[in-house]
Amino acid sequence: MSSEKQYTKGPPAPVFISLPADEGVHTAPTVDIWYVSCTLATGERRFDTQVVAVTNIAEPVTTHAYLVESGTGEQRHEIRSHSDIASGIKAGCLDIRLPNLSLSGSHEGFTLWSAVGRDSIELVLSPRSPVLYANGTGLFPCHGGGTHQYSLPDLGVSGALTIDGETVDVEGQGWFDRQWAPSAAAFGSGDGFIWMGLCLSNGDNLSLWDSVAPDGNPYCWATVVRPDSTHIIAPVVLNTGPGGSAARGPWVVGIPSLDVELTVSQKAIHDEGNFYSGACTVSGTRGSAPVTGYGYVDVLQR
Repeated sequence: MSSEKQYTKGPPAPVFISLPADEGVHTAPTVDIWYVSCTLATGERRFDTQVVAVTNIAEPVTTHAYLVESGTGEQRHEIRSHSDIASGIKAGCLDIRLPNLSLSGSHEGFTLWSAVGRDSIELVLSPRSPVLYANGTGLFPCHGGGTHQYSLPDLGVSGALTIDGETVDVEGQGWFDRQWAPSAAAFGSGDGFIWMGLCLSNGDNLSLWDSVAPDGNPYCWATVVRPDSTHIIAPVVLNTGPGGSAARGPWVVGIPSLDVELTVSQKAIHDEGNFYSGACTVSGTRGSAPVTGYGYVDVLQR
C-alpha cells in the first residue's frame, strides 16, 4: 500500500453547509448571493468580469454583470431585476436560468452564461483547489446576525466573450462565492466591510473580512484553506500601503501567526460610489519565501 496520504473531497470537519443542497435558493426567507469573478486573457488582451445574482425568495432577483477590458477604460455592465424567480432559480442544486443569466453545475464544476448589454460572457469553470468554508464551519457572526459562506477559489476558466459582435476565446482564473443570511442586515451592510478573496502561488487560498461583529467590535480575520483541505482561522493586521487609501488600497495584509505579509493592489471592475469591486494582484512573503497571487476585493464604505 502506498504511504502517500489520501484526502477526501469533503469538508475537513463538521460544517453548517450541505452540498449540493445549499447551492440552490433557500425556501425560508433569506438573502441569497451567487458571485463569480474572473480574470481572462486572449493574446495580449486582458479582461475582468464579475457576475452576481442576489435574491430573497419573497422578492425579485437582481442580476449584475460587468465586463472590463484592461487598457481601454471602457466598462460594460448590465443590472436587471426579475420578478418571477419561481421557475428561474431552483432549490437544492446550482441551477439559475434567467433571461440574461444561466449558472448551472455544482461545486465540482459549473458553466456560466451572462448577457452584458449587447455583449456576453460564456465560461466553463473548474475548481483547482479545495472548497473554502468561511470560519472553517461555513458560518460566522456578522453585524445583525450570522452569515453562511463558502467559496470555490482558484478556478480554472475557459470560454468565450462576445464584444461588439466579435467572439474571442479566453482562458484564465476565477473565484466563486456563495453566501446567504436571514436578512440584509446580517451581511453587516450598515457598518460597511472589506472582503478579499486571494489565491497564492504556494497553494494557499484565503477569504478575508474586515467587518463589525454583533458585539459591535470591528474584527479583521482570514480563513485560509491549504491544498490538503486544512482550514486555518487567523487574525489579520490590515493597513493602507504607501500612497493608498483605506477604501481603494493598496493594502498591506499581515497574518502574524502564519508569518505572512502581502501587498494587495487592485484595478476597478465597478465603482458605484459607496460599493466597489476590484481585481487584485498580490506579492509578498510567507516566512522567507516569496509569494505572488491574484484575487478580488469588495469594499462597502462605512
